[in-house]
Amino acid sequence: MQVHAPISKEWRKRMIFMGFMIWGSALWFAYDGYIAWPAEEERYQTLVTLTADIVEEGDKITEKNPDVKRAWQTYAGENDLKSKVPKHRSEGDLSGQRGIAGVGALIGLIFTVWFWLQHRKSVRADGEIITGANGEKVGFDSIIETDRRKWETKGIAYAIYEKDGKNGVSVSTTTSLSALKRFSSKLNGASKPGQIRRAMARPRSPTTLRPCQITPEFPRVKTSVECVRVGLATFERTPHGRNPTLSCASSCYLLLATCYFRLAVLPPIGPTS
Repeated sequence: MQVHAPISKEWRKRMIFMGFMIWGSALWFAYDGYIAWPAEEERYQTLVTLTADIVEEGDKITEKNPDVKRAWQTYAGENDLKSKVPKHRSEGDLSGQRGIAGVGALIGLIFTVWFWLQHRKSVRADGEIITGANGEKVGFDSIIETDRRKWETKGIAYAIYEKDGKNGVSVSTTTSLSALKRFSSKLNGASKPGQIRRAMARPRSPTTLRPCQITPEFPRVKTSVECVRVGLATFERTPHGRNPTLSCASSCYLLLATCYFRLAVLPPIGPTS
């Protein structure tokens, strides 16, 4: 029996949503910095000329002044402009918006490249062999012990395996039914074979093979050998996947924080006329 475990759709959807959040924020700041705010500054300079005889020297030109508001609305109606009284947008304001847009675009580019490289990774099981995301192969017979402390909370089971005389750490995956039953017994009754198949059919996050440091989490692995984690990362424990409430809440928080930063941290600076 062959099993192919691609990245889950849930993970893809979360990452795509985060990508839209990042690029949307960057484009929002770029639009203000390069289009909206410069145009508003031009309207403001027109307002300064219109209210030269209305506003006393040293006072701010704001819509709170009824004479200023009336003068602008009259001019805007005659010239087909926005009736809202324009605000002053200094060079510092414009530079700030453009700088944030540039940083956001850089983060968005890095995120997009990372997502493109990761979302195509998958894990395969063919008989007794597990093939990792980068082509690494681990046999089920080489597994010598397991660590399932994260199984109940995250659906992750680590398998300590021996290969070429060295020990390593691998995240468990599914394979053929016979090997699945044997691996189930290695998990000491963590769940039934069918449950393991559902739990490990699709990795939740992208994976890599990389050297890792010895930690107390794997006390039986000697510090003198190479510790390798086959990147099968996180696996879904149910066919329906994890409740995405936390991810959605984090994304909404990011959006609210962005709005707060734009409205509260970067207020328009009123000049002295």
